[in-house]
Amino acid sequence: MAETAINSLLERLTHAINQTKGLKLEEKHQLESLYEELYLLRDFLKGCQKMHPHDQLRSLEERIIDMASEAENLIDLFISETEERWEYTMDQLISWKRRHAHMFTKVSLSLVRQEIEATKTEMMKIYERCSDYEFVSIDFALDYDTEEDAMSCSNVDGARTISGEEEGIDLKAEQFIAKFYEQKKQELYASDQEMEVSDEEMVASEEMEVSDEEMVGSEGEAMILKERLTGGSKQLDIISIVGMAGLGKTTLARKVYDDPLVVYHFYDRLWIYVSQEFRKRDLLVRLVSSRIKHNPSEINQVYDSDLAQLLYKSLKGKVYLVVMDDIWDIGVWDDLKSYFPNDNNGSRIMFTSRHDSVALLAKPSRSPLSLSFLTDDESWDLLQKKVFGRETCVPELVELGKQIAKKCHGLPLAIVVVAGILVNEQKTQGRWKQVAETLNSSMASDPQLWEKTLALSYNNLPHHLKRCFLYFGVFSKDSQITVQKLVWLWVAERFVRKTGDQSLEDVARGYLLDLISRNLVLVSKRRYDGGVEACAIHVLLRDFCIKQAEKERSLQQILTGQPYVFPLFFNPEHLCIKDSENAWTSTSVFASSDKPGTFFCFNSQCTGLQDPGFHHPCYDHLRAFDISWYRSHDVHSATSDISDLVKLVHLTYLEFGAHEFPKFRLPASISNLQNLETLIIHGLCVILPQCIRMMVKLRHIHLTAKEIHIIEGQNPDAHYPFSLDDLQTLSRVDPWSCKDFIAGTPNLKKLGFWGPIVKQGCLTFPDLYLLNQLQELKLHHTGFQESGIRLKGIKFPTNHKSLTLERGIRFPINLKKLTLERTFLSWDEISNLGKLVPTLEALKLLQNACTGPVWETSEVFPQLKFLKYEFLDIVQWNASSNHFPRLQKLALVDCFQLEKIPSEIGDILTLEMIEVQFCIPSLVNSAREIKEEQESMGNNLLQVVIHAWQVSA
Repeated sequence: MAETAINSLLERLTHAINQTKGLKLEEKHQLESLYEELYLLRDFLKGCQKMHPHDQLRSLEERIIDMASEAENLIDLFISETEERWEYTMDQLISWKRRHAHMFTKVSLSLVRQEIEATKTEMMKIYERCSDYEFVSIDFALDYDTEEDAMSCSNVDGARTISGEEEGIDLKAEQFIAKFYEQKKQELYASDQEMEVSDEEMVASEEMEVSDEEMVGSEGEAMILKERLTGGSKQLDIISIVGMAGLGKTTLARKVYDDPLVVYHFYDRLWIYVSQEFRKRDLLVRLVSSRIKHNPSEINQVYDSDLAQLLYKSLKGKVYLVVMDDIWDIGVWDDLKSYFPNDNNGSRIMFTSRHDSVALLAKPSRSPLSLSFLTDDESWDLLQKKVFGRETCVPELVELGKQIAKKCHGLPLAIVVVAGILVNEQKTQGRWKQVAETLNSSMASDPQLWEKTLALSYNNLPHHLKRCFLYFGVFSKDSQITVQKLVWLWVAERFVRKTGDQSLEDVARGYLLDLISRNLVLVSKRRYDGGVEACAIHVLLRDFCIKQAEKERSLQQILTGQPYVFPLFFNPEHLCIKDSENAWTSTSVFASSDKPGTFFCFNSQCTGLQDPGFHHPCYDHLRAFDISWYRSHDVHSATSDISDLVKLVHLTYLEFGAHEFPKFRLPASISNLQNLETLIIHGLCVILPQCIRMMVKLRHIHLTAKEIHIIEGQNPDAHYPFSLDDLQTLSRVDPWSCKDFIAGTPNLKKLGFWGPIVKQGCLTFPDLYLLNQLQELKLHHTGFQESGIRLKGIKFPTNHKSLTLERGIRFPINLKKLTLERTFLSWDEISNLGKLVPTLEALKLLQNACTGPVWETSEVFPQLKFLKYEFLDIVQWNASSNHFPRLQKLALVDCFQLEKIPSEIGDILTLEMIEVQFCIPSLVNSAREIKEEQESMGNNLLQVVIHAWQVSA
């Protein structure tokens, strides 16, 4: 715990030494000296931790954790002021300081050194009070070349062995620590040349293979479930899967839910995660949201009774399957059962629960399907698959592997977690024997022992992954976490170390893949190219994250509907407030936490945090602030709250809502947040001030509402940096308001235009020629509907480095993903995109992107892997496999007139999936015919996923 805190501080110092702009030589030497002191302190602490737990040592670790947290805040402030000093001329600096005097705090690095010295003093006192000789000499002998060296240290200069004579104790402890520090200094200097190599090894490769969840020994249970789901009575029936945590209830339910027979039988399938802390309204909202397309802000205003009626009507007359995952209380079913119509058509409800009583109360006449533990053979089979994939275990490890599998006591989740340890270890008998000896054979029957298994996996993580893993504790239990947000938060929290030429975001994705490969994080959604789009974490692992983070004093989760008092001197680094209906309680609890670095509020009813308000000192050191669900009482309160937000000068991540304003103008004082890297605003129409150009550390500007968002034009008299080199994301902005802005964003990777981009029958938008790093582009036209829009006057340059339109529009040379919506292009122009953007890998044609009944595909899309149609009025599509030689996935959604898929699409050698959602029966049949034809030719790899089209009730 303390070691992780010191490692974090060491990384922060490394960043400060190597990347702080304007660092003076004297200041650099001070930072390097601090690094050396901390490095020695960490190694000495590691020596202490080789002993059995000790109360005095535990107190020391808590002191170190607090010291490291406070030191990080001081160093962040030092970096901020140093870089601000560097970025301005003397006259500008004097003027700027006068206007922003509240932002400048004199920071002395000596404060950090004082904390380290105080910690060392406390460590010395522990040794002085020690009455066990082995505490000093034997356990630390591992850090010396020979036992004689260790013993000579313990008896240096005639110091007496510990016998209760205080002078001897003082002298021996002092000399022992002095010798230890001297030895470690030499090691530190010797290891300087190796640091760069170890950084490279620390990052997981983006090419790391991530395997899907394996199911072993479940074939019989899966067959029973399928028979119960598709056969028997036509009455609405309830089928339950029960078993202890970690047995694979959800995995089995998901396997059956996605089975082709079940998909074919139930045209309507809904999956909802319930959990221990459920709310009837939240469940209704999620169920209705899965049935009906809606605006999130609108559905939040619908009464519960109306939501229930919408759900009932949407299911009436349909053959449906609803999976209610992880039910803890029969009250959930009692609250919802009247909203599921019984039309005597074979519809089914499926539960998963840890409690047999829940299943029996819901369906007394039928025993639930109780999952049993895996047999020893099945356990070994699963462990092999997780560790070796399609390969087999080497003979010399088979017996040890079977011992390890047996000690997991047939619990699949335990096996998966242990496999995550073994897959990253050397495949040697010695290492596997250590793992086998560590495991306890009865851990599956004892929750505390089970936690020890998770702790084993956690302790085997590199320190840079420990913080990332524990961070999953801040998210809600049922949340599907988008990789984009997770990566942005990790970067903002300074969890990610710069490695080579990789961006911090790419390094962070490598961290995530590493956690996935260790079976600690689950993939819940993939991108078109197989990358991870969203992830989740098993409930047991999440509970472990919360408990472990609380032990390490880095996270406190608060359910503010319940009374809560902070422990004395408790100072969590990350704070989550959930289910907040009492605003004053939320803020008071937060204030009690002293100086947390992160604050999350996850509840749509979290209101009125302005008492005591964001100006309270407890917010001063915030780095990440997510109050996206926060609501002010009124516009006046919201304005006041936002004025306070812009004073939190250490923020690197800020996410909030501005729903109270029909048009929200971000105040110019936002430029106070010079450390801000990620800005996410949920609001109707957001206007960003021109001084946003001063915020040179910005990496991501994400505006979520489907409205026109504007960046104010630059004042000719203002002095701004030439470019925002770090900015990578800019979403949903009016193209013409940001014309000069994007010219100064050379490393932009994702760009979304939302505004009038069709003029005089031609698609047009600002020149993107200089954006050579741009990979994703979204174009949405907000004007009146037109038809047959053309890419008029196309020119093909001879050097083929860019493709130009006569009106000055040029596509970036590295563009990989293009999304079009309401652009009203003719289908001929869509064909031309094959020439215009030969690097294109993903093409999404959304509502009214194209007009016309027929697409005669005439050009080749050489790199296209993913093609999606949604809400298009196309009737006929003629194409061959030659037009899309690398297509992997085809998605057709709400295409109510498209008659069929060209049969030759099935001949594309790389095609992996055809997904059809809510389209007419003839199109659905054509997809099935393609699959049958491919199977007849021996191709069993093509997946066809059908969500059948239905007429609204």
